[in-house]
Amino acid sequence: MFVSVLAFAVEPKSRLVTTRNVYSIISDNYTGAIQENGYDLDNIRFLTWSGGGAAAPGCSDPISDGTAIEGNTYFRITCGSSVPSGTWAGFGYGFIYADKSNNIENISHFKYLEFWIRKVEGNISELQAGIKAGGSDKVISLADQLNNDSTDWQRVTIDLTTLNADLENTSMPLLVICNGLTGRTVFDIDNIVLRTADSSADFKVTLKKVEDMYGAPENPTEISWLYFTDWQAAAQYIEIDADKYSHSWTITLYVRHQGDGHNRGGLWAQGNNGEDYVVPMCFRVYNGYLKNVVESPVGDESYLIGQSAGEGNNLYDRGKFPNSDPGWYPWIWMKEYNDIDWSKQSDIDSVTVWSSSKGYHVAMPSFLDGDPNRPFDGFDNLAGKVDRTLRVYLGAGFGGVGGGIEYTATVVVDVNYE
Repeated sequence: MFVSVLAFAVEPKSRLVTTRNVYSIISDNYTGAIQENGYDLDNIRFLTWSGGGAAAPGCSDPISDGTAIEGNTYFRITCGSSVPSGTWAGFGYGFIYADKSNNIENISHFKYLEFWIRKVEGNISELQAGIKAGGSDKVISLADQLNNDSTDWQRVTIDLTTLNADLENTSMPLLVICNGLTGRTVFDIDNIVLRTADSSADFKVTLKKVEDMYGAPENPTEISWLYFTDWQAAAQYIEIDADKYSHSWTITLYVRHQGDGHNRGGLWAQGNNGEDYVVPMCFRVYNGYLKNVVESPVGDESYLIGQSAGEGNNLYDRGKFPNSDPGWYPWIWMKEYNDIDWSKQSDIDSVTVWSSSKGYHVAMPSFLDGDPNRPFDGFDNLAGKVDRTLRVYLGAGFGGVGGGIEYTATVVVDVNYE
């Protein structure tokens, strides 16, 4: 029994800031730095300062109200007063080591610094922005890029090559200077990234073995199962990495097979009399590594999939909730291509695993912490590498399936972007 998966690539393992086409400073979607991640690599923190009597800018906790320009969250910056001549104030994000001391990174790999800003009050066109490199502030005025009369999100693009900066010795990949503000200024900021000018960059889709997730993984070409009773997770997972800058993109997942369309798509076989047999499949979206995903025994440490008996026959994490229905269902029934009504938003949602506007289709609760020897802090921390790589785990329901028949299907990962 097997399923083939399309479009795979291999990503080199190294320091993220020197290898990626899009590097996140603050973003819900792109891989890059994480604030105070506890490691020496790709570690940043929010910095703020003031002097001469001016008030230091403040930053809110992440705001999730459905109005973010990308993903689910953004931050609000408050400059509480004017910053007249002879005073100074500003904020930014600085590279740090695990012990929180200042770090220096080489960002010469990138051509642009980009972020989005939205006015709440004040005059945002009085701001200056750029980086701190070689010990010097390298900024430009935002007056030419921002319309102070607008309260919509506006994109700021800074060409790093025009700053005359020592990019190989960058301490702050984002620096905002508030000197000269004529009054209280409040604005939102989101999707702060460094990016290259490489138009050939793309999304990477890779099939990996669950058992190799902490080592050097083999790159299998088929999806398979080790056990064939009840609902079981597959021995492989699909890794999707967004490494192309695009403001609008969506990743969908579905199966295709030779049989008639089925509302709950899956592995397909044809009987001796031409009848269709389908083993239903499901998927689960998570940006981390799931523990014991292919173990067979049911218990606290296993990772089986349970199907509720209630309306909708929802699928849950059976190993984490033995003999119970948790009321939270991270596994989504797989769709077959011919049965998807692409004109209906509800059906589109059922196959959308990730989008730039909504982030992950299924969020990950904090109580599933993966390997206890590798602490989970919201994103993966593996040998100092933190990321927002999307991982799609697959499952199938084998209850009542007869033997002696080969079931096949193709899992399709579609990436659409502008």
